[in-house]
Amino acid sequence: MEFEDSENIDDEHLDELMDHINTIIEENLGMQMTFSLVSGALDWLNEKNDQIKEDIETARVRKKDLEDEEERKKLEGTKVTIESFLAWKAEFDEERLAKLDKKEREKKKSDKLNGRELFLRDATLNDSDIKFLASAGDTAVTVDESLFEDMDDLDLEDEESDDPDYNPGDESD
Repeated sequence: MEFEDSENIDDEHLDELMDHINTIIEENLGMQMTFSLVSGALDWLNEKNDQIKEDIETARVRKKDLEDEEERKKLEGTKVTIESFLAWKAEFDEERLAKLDKKEREKKKSDKLNGRELFLRDATLNDSDIKFLASAGDTAVTVDESLFEDMDDLDLEDEESDDPDYNPGDESD
């Protein structure tokens, strides 16, 4: 007996199948064996297929377990002991003090005064800007008050009535 065409099966498995069929032939010599050969081959193929699927599933589970273990190791981090914490704290404190020293040096370099300090040191800053404009020859800002005399023509109360929360005496609006 020999195989002519085979699909989706390795040569190694074909050799095992041939050995299984030869065993069935030897057991059934002198009898009708076609049904026994076909059913024996089908049983062997089904068992081998189940075994291959199980091996693939086992490999998939093993791979997933390895990936989960690697992920757990990543998330686990470094275990902290008293010695490692004290070493980290000393390094952290040095960095913090270095940053503070740097900020203090920058502050001394800039040494800028705020507005109140400027006015306390230099009394000429108390003078109005309009006075400086007048001394430079610029005219001061003038307001034409006649524009605001005839305000009775405006319907201000109609606009204010649109707002139900409007209270004329309330300054919070």
